[in-house]
Amino acid sequence: MLKYSLSTVYMTILTSNLLLILIALFFRSSKVMINLGYRLLAIFVSITFIRFLFPFELPFTNRILLPNSLSFIIVLFRYPFLSLGKFQISLWILLETIWMIGIIIGFVRHVKELRATKRFIYLFGKSPKHLNSYSLLLEEICITQKKKNKFRILEIENLDSPKLYGIRKPIILLPSNLDLPIEDMHYILTHEATHHFHHDILLKYFVHILSIIYWWNPACSFLYKKTSLILEMRIDDSVVSTPAETSHYLRCLLYLAETAQTKNHFNNALSLPLAPLHKGELTKRFEMLTSREQPRNFWVNISTLFIIGFLYILSYFYIFEAHYITPEIEETITLYDDTSYFIQNENGTYDLYHTGIYFETVTDLDYFPDDIPIYTREEYKSVNSP
Repeated sequence: MLKYSLSTVYMTILTSNLLLILIALFFRSSKVMINLGYRLLAIFVSITFIRFLFPFELPFTNRILLPNSLSFIIVLFRYPFLSLGKFQISLWILLETIWMIGIIIGFVRHVKELRATKRFIYLFGKSPKHLNSYSLLLEEICITQKKKNKFRILEIENLDSPKLYGIRKPIILLPSNLDLPIEDMHYILTHEATHHFHHDILLKYFVHILSIIYWWNPACSFLYKKTSLILEMRIDDSVVSTPAETSHYLRCLLYLAETAQTKNHFNNALSLPLAPLHKGELTKRFEMLTSREQPRNFWVNISTLFIIGFLYILSYFYIFEAHYITPEIEETITLYDDTSYFIQNENGTYDLYHTGIYFETVTDLDYFPDDIPIYTREEYKSVNSP
């Protein structure tokens, strides 16, 4: 049975951020990044995404008790400092409320952004002057990849670079007055169409939703950026195959990146750019493309994959848990099933007893061992009656 608690949240944060630190180190070193390749990097990013997505404790999870000093701080998050009728407010409840409010605000902003973007495209998007030739190129690309041609092509004034917009009804957006040779346009349209065929915008959208849910964690923004970069690397690799094509394609990317400096930056969760404005990311794409034929160190890659996978799996097998600490007396007690028990109250709270002594009333049992008996008052009287 899945269990959600403060412990599962901070275990998720700890593991995911540790994985992201490793990924950041991989991207920081061009040598390591090239050796791993974008496919293995994509696996690492996917594992991190999944860990963020499932902040739960599983039935086989084992608990590791934290030292007393840390336990005291963590348990204070769960200790109610205010009672409003039947509701008891703790710092954790307060933080959960703030978290939820932030998610709602993020989704409202996201919906407004989607509507504004859609309105902007349909108001200012125009058919390009070379629409017929572009349409013929797209038809040829779709036939080659054995896909249906569902695309529209629109030009937008001051757009920084070609982009794909939309999930079900894809639109290829082009900067206005983009006067390129037909071969360059073939690369551009192939790049954007392949994004759609691989459902990349949908993948990017899921990561964007994750960054809205974990709006307070800057690591999610990092994950979002690296996901976009890896998607671009994958498409770069699929568009060209020979050294001559790679050279031509890189010149096309460089031209788009240079002209983008004078244009407005258009960004949306439902769009993917061909040439990002960030110079460092474009450099990494160049390095990955030009090093495709270099040999990879198989054992280094396998070892790295094992470490990442081991960290992911280990984070579900073990979870850090606090000792129970009662803030009034500020001392730790160790609870056992033969010396401690709970009595459930009618309002859903629990009275904690240890060696027959009442300690306090708690609102939930997240931070207590699972084998501590729980009684109603009638059950306890019947069990302990002579």
